[in-house]
Amino acid sequence: MDGWRSPSRSLILTKRESGLEFGYPTSMSDTPVKELRSLPSLGPLMMKALFSSKKGLARGSELPALANQIESVQLDPHRLARMRELCCIPESPELPPTALHILAAPLHIDLLTDKRFPIKAMGIVHASNRIRCLAPVPAGASVSMGCEIGDTRWKNSGLEFDLLSHASLNGERVWEEVTTIFSRVNDDVAKQSKKGQRSSDPFVEWPDAETNHWALPGNLGRAYGTIAGDRNPIHLYGWTAKLFGFSRPIIHGVYLLARALGELAVAGHETENDIVFKRPVPLPGVVRFQYRKSEMGTDYRILREKANKVLLEGRVGSIKST
Repeated sequence: MDGWRSPSRSLILTKRESGLEFGYPTSMSDTPVKELRSLPSLGPLMMKALFSSKKGLARGSELPALANQIESVQLDPHRLARMRELCCIPESPELPPTALHILAAPLHIDLLTDKRFPIKAMGIVHASNRIRCLAPVPAGASVSMGCEIGDTRWKNSGLEFDLLSHASLNGERVWEEVTTIFSRVNDDVAKQSKKGQRSSDPFVEWPDAETNHWALPGNLGRAYGTIAGDRNPIHLYGWTAKLFGFSRPIIHGVYLLARALGELAVAGHETENDIVFKRPVPLPGVVRFQYRKSEMGTDYRILREKANKVLLEGRVGSIKST
């Protein structure tokens, strides 16, 4: 799902669109919900996604209303410890913000590989992400989780839609996530739009930012894929990445998000973040992580080591302060 060939977009800082206000989209309460007894295994689902044939979606049409849920699931302590180590997340008695995304991912793929879902899961792009941590979730706690297909939004170059995920503990909503997905199309509207496509946003210096350098080894995609269960070929080896148009493997976007929040020591409660993935991050490589305080929290971004190209940018803040 981390295809990384997203349309050019910048972090929109309006309260309406950016997620800085973090209003969770209204749930489709009348959507039939598929009850899961256990989390689906990502391996078979990824194979299903790789070889499935989908008819596509006609421009202007809506995606089907699909939803699933599981009553009790927890993150294995070994996976959590490995995640903290690999993503440089400080020790804490509560789960970090992205930990529950690991449990939500199989729910996402289950919906995307449903025979009623018309778009192939391979080739779609994780374009942006919003996470709202409402209350602490103790490490080792069992939560109930649900996921559903959100709004369908047509752009000139393709289709954008949301995967809405949530987790509850003892009947209380504790975590929400909006995963925004982009699927490129190749119709006449898209071709005409491409002809008049404008250049990307100009680079803006952050003179007041703190800067750290991250060395990302070549096996990082395989290491994180073991934790997350996401063994998409674009993350594994050079030869598997080349099958999908990449010269080198690229790291998972959620790894970068987890590491950014880990470096900023973001707590897993009463925090909210908004992030946009702009360009792929190939492995191995070195990137620059920059962050600075703003009126609404902390802004951060990742840049290439020797070029002023923004790879992702985001903001994290406190729920209480917004």
